[in-house]
Amino acid sequence: MEVADVNNNSRIENGAILKADSIISLLASAPSNSVNDRSITLSFQDDSNNLIQTAVLSLTCVYISLDVDADRDGKVESNNPNKANWTFGKQGHGAILLVNNDIDSELISPTNPTVAGDRRDRTINGPLDLDDMSPMVIEVEGPATIPNEFRLFIQLTDLAANRIRIFQFKSEITGTPVIGPDTPQAEVSYRAGKTRFVAEGLSYPDRGFTGLVSVSLVLLRESLPLATDTVVFRVAPWLMTPNVLMPETVYVCRLEDGSNEKFLSELKGLVADAGVNLVVCEPSIHRGDRWMQDEIEIGYSQSPTKVMPVVLDSPRNRQLDIFPEEQLIGSDFGYVTRQEGLASSLDSFGNLEVSPPVESNGQNFPFGRIITGSALPTVGAGRRVMQVVKDFLYAQQLQAPIELFTDWLVVGHVDEFMTFVPTASSSKGFKLLLASPRVCYKLLGQLDNSGSGSEQLFSGRELPWKEDVIGQYTTVSSLLMNREIRLANDLYQSYIDYNKGILKDKLGLIEKDIIELPLLYFGSTRCSALFSNVVNMIVVGKHLGIGKPYGPVIGGICQFERYIKSVLEPLGLICHFLDDWNAYFLNMGGVHCGTNTRRKAFETPWWF
Repeated sequence: MEVADVNNNSRIENGAILKADSIISLLASAPSNSVNDRSITLSFQDDSNNLIQTAVLSLTCVYISLDVDADRDGKVESNNPNKANWTFGKQGHGAILLVNNDIDSELISPTNPTVAGDRRDRTINGPLDLDDMSPMVIEVEGPATIPNEFRLFIQLTDLAANRIRIFQFKSEITGTPVIGPDTPQAEVSYRAGKTRFVAEGLSYPDRGFTGLVSVSLVLLRESLPLATDTVVFRVAPWLMTPNVLMPETVYVCRLEDGSNEKFLSELKGLVADAGVNLVVCEPSIHRGDRWMQDEIEIGYSQSPTKVMPVVLDSPRNRQLDIFPEEQLIGSDFGYVTRQEGLASSLDSFGNLEVSPPVESNGQNFPFGRIITGSALPTVGAGRRVMQVVKDFLYAQQLQAPIELFTDWLVVGHVDEFMTFVPTASSSKGFKLLLASPRVCYKLLGQLDNSGSGSEQLFSGRELPWKEDVIGQYTTVSSLLMNREIRLANDLYQSYIDYNKGILKDKLGLIEKDIIELPLLYFGSTRCSALFSNVVNMIVVGKHLGIGKPYGPVIGGICQFERYIKSVLEPLGLICHFLDDWNAYFLNMGGVHCGTNTRRKAFETPWWF
């Protein structure tokens, strides 16, 4: 056996003379087979080399390692040198933990008031539940037993213990919880060989929690730590899916009074053409609440071995609130929500969108950027997204949120004036669509100048406006002459242009990335769409479900529809005009408000 003089960093052989102040460091080349099977002898001599005393130091050499999937290939590797820190990138390292918020046990009812999935119990609910967890191994090499004064512990900080639960395996699909809320430390038996554990996440990154959790294995002699080995997990974030990702399922409500049967029929045709599933929520579930988009946002979380769709339930808590809890959460479909106090209209998720991947101001956003609406940042009053929801969105880190000005709208949602559509004809792979009173007035002016000023708008449609406001102005010419509406829309156009400037800057867009579609608004302090909101659409691959605007008809063709097709169909998109007038528009909503879409995850893992 060699020994090292740490002070002068030189190597010396057995039997060498050491200085009085020498420090000896020992390195074992193999673990012990039994207790005290190694030794080192120290002999003390006088100046004449006469032996004064001999001391024998007995040693037991034990190899102990805490191991995880630090290289993110789905397998636990032995003593990865990078396991104790976490970095992004293809060459990055550090283990990943899913929040286990689906339901894999028939014993857990989704209607339970504490609905939050398997993370609420202290059980491994079979192989499906096990698939949602991350493996962890304690590897020990050495004697079969060690003296009782030596003890082995798994330790976390108190805060981290509320974010993770660790099970020790008893069999292939059962385990005993050893770490979790109120249990930041647990003793584990010393056992030669490999002892298997699994870990599940209990909460997403949020305010005060970056998502990083350190787990340490500590060998104690009585209360003195002799050795520590640490691994780091990052809890997988919740990610939103932009319109450029492939759709899988479309959700919509069937209204009990039958007012949206035509809309449903047309929507079924669209999703059939797109080759995706359609799920119809029946009245017994939605209980009269038709606004599917406002209730939920379907995103996902991902580990190296699993992609789990996860629904974020909005804090609006209206009649549709039971839909995600009773119809969505289940095996391999997770659930999360955030709530604090009373929700405003801006807390509904028509006010929660995400851009496609972009580059802006020297920064790359490969998963896009979240977009929400708010009051002007310089104005103290006004509606804003609930702080706990904002905290949650910002804490996910990968889709840096952008706030727009939407408080000028009655409902106040970003989907009332913008959306994104995929197109291979753009270098960015998408176009931003904006509502535009400017384009609408230009189009109406062209019709008026061509002799079509007497053509009717909204023919045969029930109108939501008071007669003294706009009811009598339903021809091209009369609408153009309505100064009150024109001045109001000049103001609303300035608000849209203000938001456009923010989007161009934050998303790295230029004018050719943006297409404006005709729309007018009405209202004084706050406004709503004057006719079916053509920007408030559902995007199902290349198929667009657009509210039928019932514009002026010339030669049997709605001129609003003609214009929209002329700017979108050359991009390879297919326009389907859905009759949303009675069921949605008259109730201050649109196609997007009344539908929702589950999409595939990004092909690129979030940790790259």
